[in-house]
Amino acid sequence: MGYDPLKSNIWFIGIEEGGAKCIDEIRRRLQASYNNNTIDISNDMESVYSHIKAFDENSPIQPTWSKLIIILLTLLNKDPLNRNNILNYQCQYLACDNNIPHCLLEFFPLPSPSTNDKNWLYNKLQTKLFYLENKDIYYSVVKNHRIFLFQRAIEKYKPKIVIFYSTSKNNMTIWQEICNSIKNILSYTAKYIKNKTIEEALFHCNSNNTHFYALPHPGHPTPGLTNECWIKLAYKIQKTANFTF
Repeated sequence: MGYDPLKSNIWFIGIEEGGAKCIDEIRRRLQASYNNNTIDISNDMESVYSHIKAFDENSPIQPTWSKLIIILLTLLNKDPLNRNNILNYQCQYLACDNNIPHCLLEFFPLPSPSTNDKNWLYNKLQTKLFYLENKDIYYSVVKNHRIFLFQRAIEKYKPKIVIFYSTSKNNMTIWQEICNSIKNILSYTAKYIKNKTIEEALFHCNSNNTHFYALPHPGHPTPGLTNECWIKLAYKIQKTANFTF
């Protein structure tokens, strides 16, 4: 499902992890995560250089993670716009911070460099899994299983906050299906922040003491959604979930 630990208060859920740009990397990633729901984001991935280099102190700030880190730093009352704070959190605390426990999860299990089919390499693996022939088949076969998996995991671990990061129509439909099983309804009309209020970039519902949010994807350009906006979204999440630690 992603990176530790599921017993966290905060879950970040993306649609699919990037990476897997060559067969060797795919094999290393599969070996690292074999037979595990979640793994350690750095220690268990040491053999995957393209991944582990993000945790070197000289590495660049990862675009998607940086916005999630801004949310976490805001909740921790630390300067969320200080570049050193963001990079230090990325290298030392991401998905392993005991001060504000959180995990990074992905809806679809296999990393991919893009959402289109032309970069799909899993059909080159020696496997009898027919649904790896192309990405459309893979999506259609694993989608319902993954929805069920996340539904059961949420019911079991009862996170305080679940943050889905994507508001595309297709992905919002998936988030809605996950929430519907626990009597939640989530609008899936995507909105941009330009000429709107900050709150219109935030979809929110709650059930059984878990608050669900959907935000624009941090790695995709969204008109008007600045770092300052991410701070305001963090405060909005903190207020609506009445979150303290």
